Amino acid sequence: MLSYKDFFIPISDEKITLKNALKKLKEHSSSSSDIPLIIRLVENPNLKLPLFRVFNGAVDLYTHDCIHLILGRGLLPKDEAFVIGFTMGSTKKIFKFEKFLYHFITEHMYPHPFKFTHKEHMVFDIASAVGAVSKCERLDKIDFKKMENLTLKKIREKIGLQEKFLLDAYTLESDMFSDKNDSKRLLL
Repeated sequence: MLSYKDFFIPISDEKITLKNALKKLKEHSSSSSDIPLIIRLVENPNLKLPLFRVFNGAVDLYTHDCIHLILGRGLLPKDEAFVIGFTMGSTKKIFKFEKFLYHFITEHMYPHPFKFTHKEHMVFDIASAVGAVSKCERLDKIDFKKMENLTLKKIREKIGLQEKFLLDAYTLESDMFSDKNDSKRLLL
């Protein structure tokens, strides 16, 4: 398996299909059994335990991977923060307490390298705000299996996700973290 740190398909790649992008992602990512239990409890939409409330926008791993790809994000912590924040924001139902609780859990209960720092929380907040004002479809309700043969660009067009909108968010992120290449690569 290649390192997750090296995976990235920019939104400027106009030719890659979702199916091919998923194959590339699988070469770099962990299997679902490698995901810590606390993350599966918090983020799994199919797990309905009384102590764990599913957050708005919770999706299965396949859908989560597809969202990484259509948003043009890799697998670094800031990428995870953006994907989850944008997905939650796209529901138009994210609440302050929900953000606070998610911040708390990701900072204090998630193990390294899944743990979020203040920087990831900032990216999450930007992404949830951008997702909330975006006119795209709710990302947690999209059936990506039906679109696997489409290019990522065509999927973004089909669901109303404007690339310019994403690039503006990535520019803001890059300006905020000017010392980090993980944010700068989003604009290449």
